[in-house]
Amino acid sequence: MSDSSVNNSLPRKRVLFIWDDAGVAPAGDWTTLLWQQFPDTNNPSDISIVQLVEQNAEELRSKYLAWIYNLGETKIDGKRVIDHLSIRPGFSFWWTSSIGQKFNSSGTSEINDAIKALALEDFVGKQKNTDIFLTSDNQRLADCIEHFCQRNVINFQFKKTKAVRKKGFIKLLFHSLPGSIRALIFLLRYLVRTFPIYFVRNIKTPNVVGEVMFIDALVHLDKQSVLAGKFRSNYWTELIDKLQQWDIKSNWAHLFFSHPAVASIKQANHLINTFNSSSNNGQFHTLLERPLKFKALMTVLATFFKIRRSFSRVQSIREVFPTGSNLNLWALHAEEWKNSLCGSSAIDTCLKLSLFLEIFDIIPKQRLGVYIAENQPWEMALIYAWKFHGHGKLIGTPHTTVRYWDLRYFYDSRSYLRRDFNDLPLPDILAVNGPVAYKSILAGGYPSSRITEIEALRFLHLAKPHMHQKPRDLTRPLTVLVCGDFLQTTNLKILAWLELAAKSLPKDTVYLFRSHPAYPLKLDNYLKLKLKRSNDSLADLLRNCDVTFTSNITSAAVDAYCLGVPVIQMLDGNEFNMSPLRGLDNVVYVRNSVELATALSKTKQHKLAVTVPYFCLDNTLSRWRDVLDLISK
Repeated sequence: MSDSSVNNSLPRKRVLFIWDDAGVAPAGDWTTLLWQQFPDTNNPSDISIVQLVEQNAEELRSKYLAWIYNLGETKIDGKRVIDHLSIRPGFSFWWTSSIGQKFNSSGTSEINDAIKALALEDFVGKQKNTDIFLTSDNQRLADCIEHFCQRNVINFQFKKTKAVRKKGFIKLLFHSLPGSIRALIFLLRYLVRTFPIYFVRNIKTPNVVGEVMFIDALVHLDKQSVLAGKFRSNYWTELIDKLQQWDIKSNWAHLFFSHPAVASIKQANHLINTFNSSSNNGQFHTLLERPLKFKALMTVLATFFKIRRSFSRVQSIREVFPTGSNLNLWALHAEEWKNSLCGSSAIDTCLKLSLFLEIFDIIPKQRLGVYIAENQPWEMALIYAWKFHGHGKLIGTPHTTVRYWDLRYFYDSRSYLRRDFNDLPLPDILAVNGPVAYKSILAGGYPSSRITEIEALRFLHLAKPHMHQKPRDLTRPLTVLVCGDFLQTTNLKILAWLELAAKSLPKDTVYLFRSHPAYPLKLDNYLKLKLKRSNDSLADLLRNCDVTFTSNITSAAVDAYCLGVPVIQMLDGNEFNMSPLRGLDNVVYVRNSVELATALSKTKQHKLAVTVPYFCLDNTLSRWRDVLDLISK
């Protein structure tokens, strides 16, 4: 492997030039494959790897999930990898590892690059390339492609570009430490954070509260209710009041996540006590995080070092290839895998398991449990601990949308088979919030007997009569609602595209910008666009706009879609189509400012879109009532 420019002696017609960098790829007598962008109008013959992935999405996703399944089933010294990582009877740490979780939208994951590499292999096989040149700052990607080229007798050259520093000095220093040291620092930090409530927290056992328990994170709280000392969560919305109407007493266990509204465990503990004081014995709230007893601390450490020992015994899985492939994808997973078994991620999961085991031992026997489901590591610990202590049925419910490319929600269908030993932890019922999520989960191979539909609690506002959009006035200027993203880089791209597109639109076009609630954006640099900031509710804005333009991942697009407002979404050439509307009609995707201008100019030609039902929207929550009554009884 060399670190140089393209060798001029290479026969150009068979050269594949992979451009994994920002800016414009250099022109030449070769085939250009763009790794993190779409072709621009000046180079339409360039090829985007993301487009190749989307063209063959089903096969590539299935192939990747099958590889993950095969990794876990690989036998080493007569035992499956899953069984080597067993830490308690019937519970394998495999399901909480980075590979078992498959969190491909995290900032550290290389999973999408692995799927891109599978698409690359298909492309090279059809093109019969004899030479591949890669420009990238990603050494792991280079190692993966170089190994592939060696196995396929393809010349390979690599030019390493300078990586953009994304972490501060302290974070870089922390991540440079050995995994065990990082894990112990994480544990020490937890002990320090919980120390202020060591003497003030009194762990009470609810004696008068009922037998239905909800588990969530202490975020998305309603600000006005919190100021009044009452529990109101945007996870559960109207269900909280309905539980009272139905005379269902409830227990609530909350995980702590530091954010501006609840910045410390001490503050969270105070909030929990306030909720209990104002609940009139209808609710009992408790915080999962608590000071560790000495015995629990020793158990956490023992479990962590047991996992570390198992890590060294399963290293041969790095030689497992996807079926029918010459790609060794391990280089793209090795670092995150090691941290998930030997670093701070591992100790965090050990902590969560210990805390869930403790709280489910203290709490009186529950006939029903309900938790927010995203298939995160703590959920696997929750499911195991709940069943270990003999509680009743358990319901997992995704609280927003189920996106096609959010791999946390999908497994190879063989993973759902029950062997009664170290199986994939599953809730008894997966309660999804509408037909779109149901269809997506079912298509992914999830057992139909374990799925049911319930009302979409976070989207019940869409069922209110005043949400219906007004008939469009074709005589008024076009009104474009721009919904901001939580990433500022995405916001800047949205506005840059809009500024260019506006040059092709009527001058009286109205542009309204609604920032992401948690990430406001300064608009001083966009005065030429006459962009108006609006703090009105999303519901009011959608009722009075003609079209909405959003990033690819935002849930605001779903609100617009459900109300029949035309939706235009920006595609990022570096990521897959993560839209919750992927595959549905009446949605336009644009890859650049030219396509955006074209889409906006055609908006007034369209009638209000008629959408398929996305959510279950019934303010009586009849489905929730049926699920709670049926399983409770």
